[in-house]
Amino acid sequence: NLVKQFKKQHDDRNAEARFLYEEGVYYVESKNLDKAEKAFKTLSSKYDDIPEGARGELGLARLYVIQTKTEDALKRLTKIPQEYDDPEIVATAYLNLADFYYENRALENCIIAGKQVLALREGGPMRAQAMDLLISAYDDLGMRDQAIALQREYLQIYPHTNDALDRRIRIGTFLYYLKEYDRAVAQLKELVPIVPADEEARVRFWIAESYAAAGFTEQAIIEYLKVRFQCKQTKLPFGVTALYKAGDGYRKLENYSKAREMYELVVKERGATDDFGRAANKKIQEIEAILAEQS
Repeated sequence: NLVKQFKKQHDDRNAEARFLYEEGVYYVESKNLDKAEKAFKTLSSKYDDIPEGARGELGLARLYVIQTKTEDALKRLTKIPQEYDDPEIVATAYLNLADFYYENRALENCIIAGKQVLALREGGPMRAQAMDLLISAYDDLGMRDQAIALQREYLQIYPHTNDALDRRIRIGTFLYYLKEYDRAVAQLKELVPIVPADEEARVRFWIAESYAAAGFTEQAIIEYLKVRFQCKQTKLPFGVTALYKAGDGYRKLENYSKAREMYELVVKERGATDDFGRAANKKIQEIEAILAEQS
């Protein structure tokens, strides 16, 4: 009855098409995929003369992704920009294409599709999603200059995003991988006073890594020890990794007693059968061999 009432009140084809699309979405969420496909196909064929009809193609593409019918999904998504010119719908198609390509590791195609979204949407959630996909694709391809530029642009457009701190930390790690260690340290040290306790270990760890890679071994050791003994420990093993890395630093400085102490702490903390424990045990044996030769 409500459907009939709606259609009487909104007697135009755009409203009918949009209603049919939402009906298909409802069926997808209810996991009634046969009815969803029927709704989207009706929308695509019956309303192909209006922009809203393209939502049928979008719905079918998303449905086929769920059903892992990747060829059918790709066919639908690539068809929309060729046959429709509504900016919102075309941008939505490109966004879905970018996501599809990223999930299937076609990263260059993901970048092409993502850039099309940016060209069509100056703001809003679609632009934000496209920027996220592009940042991840650039990172995966090692194109971290581009990832940094886009991450900074994201923070300018969406300064109040909930994950702003995480994005600023990622800029620091991107700089590390670009071997711009001074800039990485500066970026990350700026965040130490403002990150929550459960993120401090992560930030300090990357500061230590940057010092180590730049050849400032003593400073790196100090930062690694802060990670283990000063920061709140988290599910990710920053603390034990930092101990192991501090051991490597001491060994590089030929301070074998301190290096062995660090490795022994790793074994004590993780056990001899753990991956970290086994690796640390091997390092202890190597140190003992060195000390035996020296004596």
